Amino acid sequence: MTMLSLYSTRPFSEAARSPFHSVRFSNFIMSFLSKLTRVFDIGAHDDMGYQELRMLRFVNVTATAIMVPAIVGPLFYLYVLVCRPELHAPLWQGLVPFFQFIMAFGVFYFNARHRYWAAKLLIVFSGLITITLMGLLFQQAGGDSLFFLVAPIAIFLFLGLNRFSMMLNITVFCIYLGVNYFHNHFPPITPMPMELVQVNYTINQVIIYLMIGMLTYFLISLNQGMEQRMRTLMETDSLTGLFNRRKYDAFSQKAYTQAYDDQTPVSVILFDIDYFKAYNDTYGHLAGDDCLVEVAEVLKACVHRRTDIVSRVGGEEFVVVLTNTELKDAVHLAQTVLQQVEAKGLPHEQSKVKPYVTISAGVACRIPSQEDDFFGLFNAADQKLYEAKANGRNQVAA
Repeated sequence: MTMLSLYSTRPFSEAARSPFHSVRFSNFIMSFLSKLTRVFDIGAHDDMGYQELRMLRFVNVTATAIMVPAIVGPLFYLYVLVCRPELHAPLWQGLVPFFQFIMAFGVFYFNARHRYWAAKLLIVFSGLITITLMGLLFQQAGGDSLFFLVAPIAIFLFLGLNRFSMMLNITVFCIYLGVNYFHNHFPPITPMPMELVQVNYTINQVIIYLMIGMLTYFLISLNQGMEQRMRTLMETDSLTGLFNRRKYDAFSQKAYTQAYDDQTPVSVILFDIDYFKAYNDTYGHLAGDDCLVEVAEVLKACVHRRTDIVSRVGGEEFVVVLTNTELKDAVHLAQTVLQQVEAKGLPHEQSKVKPYVTISAGVACRIPSQEDDFFGLFNAADQKLYEAKANGRNQVAA
């Protein structure tokens, strides 16, 4: 049997139908997720900070999560009312979740009008009112008092670590003790049939588990985001966006040690903007900052391997560390950087080289051994940079 006949054994209609339906299903999922994301971003604006946007999204996510049981509650009440009238479902079982639905919708309303504190207060107080009301109506049997265990997490998370949150937590604890006292001394206001009690208790356990899981995930992801943000701030030059001296020191030593273990060459390139002091004196320090940013953009475009690093180590000095790179390749990269900086044509009337900004480069390469270290390689590149400057600048010395 030929290869053509092998492929023709499946009808064309079957072959075409499966991808088509798969594309339609994936498009439906993407459309749904896109609409859901817009719900989470209700109230967001361009001037929001990173943490403010995260908190806004979490408030909207929580409001969305509250809407799920708030919709299920009235539907379950209607089901019992129509299909199982012998259970005598209490009216409160449908009204309280409906109240929660209205409160969740109110959270979106306040966020959309940028009243974020009101939205957070609403989401906290509506939950506390619901917990207290359900606890008094149905008592422990319904499992509603278990939500008091989540209250301190929600209060501190939404309202922050402040005196108001501390006082509110003390108040909630007192309410919790009062509800327990009521449970032990008075019968439930609205007794529930045993079958409904079991269903309600199970639903509450599932909701509490999901809420604690969601809160824990948010707290961990928030902590990881903060750690990453702090690491970025500590390792990045705020002006150019390149790595700073701290990151360069740590990376260079690690890369040199790895190169020694692998016996592969390490190359270092030092760049310096020609007559940069005269540039600042002529055009001002703001223009000097713009010049540094332009040079940094060229370096970012030329050094793109994840195993390499480009850093700003001084005022107008940049250093590139290239792992597993021979001298000729490092020289070629340095020449490319010089050409692209020159091609930008940034005016520099006081330069003694050309009427626009130029840079000089010193390159050194070495396979590490026990007799030397990275500082020796850096010093060699530094000497070559001085040599390039002494020979007229706007050139590469290696």
